[in-house]
Amino acid sequence: MIEEEDEGEENSGGGGISSQIARFGYLLPNMLTAAVDRKAISQFDAYRLTNLKPSTIKQIAAIGVNRLGP
Repeated sequence: MIEEEDEGEENSGGGGISSQIARFGYLLPNMLTAAVDRKAISQFDAYRLTNLKPSTIKQIAAIGVNRLGP
């Protein structure tokens, strides 16, 4: 199981999905999700690039699709 690393964001009040969107935007999570779905990269590779759990990456990508379109 992949665990998200704690960067102290929860203690400073800056954690959560909105801070991760500010950090990565919508494009990177969307591209990583598509690459994992195509099996071009593994979920572990996506995690190593972002330090985000796969569920968090997918959630950010889904928000991006809803706001920006496919």
